[in-house]
Amino acid sequence: MNAVGTRPEHDIGEILRNWGPEYSRTHAMTSAQRRVMRVLSECRTSALGGHLEECEACGYERPVYNSCGDRHCPTCQGQLAREWLAARLEDVLDTAYFHTIFTLPDEFNGLVAYNSAALYDLLFRAASAALRHLARRRLKVELGIVAVLHTWGQALWLHPHLHCIVTGGGLSRDRTRWVSTGAEFLFDVVELSNEFRRRFCRLLLARSGLVFGGDAAALAPRPAFEAFVEEQARRPWVVFVKKPVRGPRQVLEYLSRYTHRVAISNRRILDVSADGQVTFQYQDWRDRDWRERPRQKTMTLSAVEFIGRFLRHVLPCGFRKIRFYGLLAGCERGAKLAAARALLGTVDAPAPADVAAVLPPCADDPRRCPSCGAGPLRPVRRLYPVAAPPVVWPYRPGRHADAA
Repeated sequence: MNAVGTRPEHDIGEILRNWGPEYSRTHAMTSAQRRVMRVLSECRTSALGGHLEECEACGYERPVYNSCGDRHCPTCQGQLAREWLAARLEDVLDTAYFHTIFTLPDEFNGLVAYNSAALYDLLFRAASAALRHLARRRLKVELGIVAVLHTWGQALWLHPHLHCIVTGGGLSRDRTRWVSTGAEFLFDVVELSNEFRRRFCRLLLARSGLVFGGDAAALAPRPAFEAFVEEQARRPWVVFVKKPVRGPRQVLEYLSRYTHRVAISNRRILDVSADGQVTFQYQDWRDRDWRERPRQKTMTLSAVEFIGRFLRHVLPCGFRKIRFYGLLAGCERGAKLAAARALLGTVDAPAPADVAAVLPPCADDPRRCPSCGAGPLRPVRRLYPVAAPPVVWPYRPGRHADAA
């Protein structure tokens, strides 16, 4: 494992540059997957240009290339997370927050592979509606909800689930009272799970235009599809509610863990061999130690298989993976937060300190010279993008390639 504060030896871009063409010759890709493969391959290379830095003390020079800034790129997420969290601090209220996880059962993965945008949207709608329905029925209040979509498991298999950070209480309709859910309790987990399951299945049955391919091809006839959904509706679904956190630092820490995470970080990539074998680290939740913590394990895949697993988690173009509900949404969001803050009190925490405290440290100081270790580096010349062989691979015909 790479030490904290050092640059990872290997990254996603390296794997895509070296084995992406081989993957594309045998696998269909969506337009979103092709675009992500191209931009991640070019990230921090001469293809995007940059600038030349020079040490004021010893004269050492090095090129610094621009980042792609794509939301699927693990290299680019650190700064984006810092900017996003700094803006979100003003939304934090002086109340407990609950981390709630809504997981779509694996039986739906065949449908997700060919209808990712539709089913991910239904996941958002069902989870948020279940939370807001119970809040209105039990407490007659409006909650504040931040929902973040993750589509992966530790070994990069398809595992769609929603991380929701939920206020431990809400604002009454007339905005004169704040009603707490209690310090240790959000809602009954069984009731919440049943409500989530009922709403998702009802929305899925009403959804038109679904594509049935691959493992889900047998569901194409309407009676078979309805029987499948009814079978899933009779099974228990799991919604997990973690212990509450309180205070801006703890809430920001939770947000930073989930909002800008991608399928795999560069630090988990331990080795990329010349013959195309990728070794990465993962947590096995099915094998736990005596403290009930997942054991750290390693897995080795061919680069082509690794790319396939990574591309499964490329979101459709324009799909919003972070959504806000209740107090944090709508044109009256500012007024609702102001009313809640007037009832709860002001959060006394400076934004820069909190953001710096909860986010992981950056790599080595980029302004310090790696040669002499003393002199500061300063930009001296712009580096224009260097034309290179196009990193656009052929698209093998196939109408729906989400399952690639």
